[in-house]
Amino acid sequence: MLKKLYIGLMIILFLPATSMAVSLTDYVIPESFSKDLYLNGAFNFSDGNQPRSSYNGYTSANFNTRYSSIPRVWSLKADGLYEIIRGRGSRR
Repeated sequence: MLKKLYIGLMIILFLPATSMAVSLTDYVIPESFSKDLYLNGAFNFSDGNQPRSSYNGYTSANFNTRYSSIPRVWSLKADGLYEIIRGRGSRR
């Protein structure tokens, strides 16, 4: 009876240890990839005590993408701005 209990305990203790063995081929190189895009803008319109209406506005954009792994890291960034002006404060 004691011998069966001893063999049962050995099987319970050593069976998980053999199934959890890790080999070096299980390693995966960590890598990450991300993209960000931001948009911003504003617009003002005025019509009052002046012969014609005036307005101004802008739109801006910012884009960023990044890739990272052990052998290399690269990043790409782009910015843009568009403005419109008519009326008071304009050069036309």
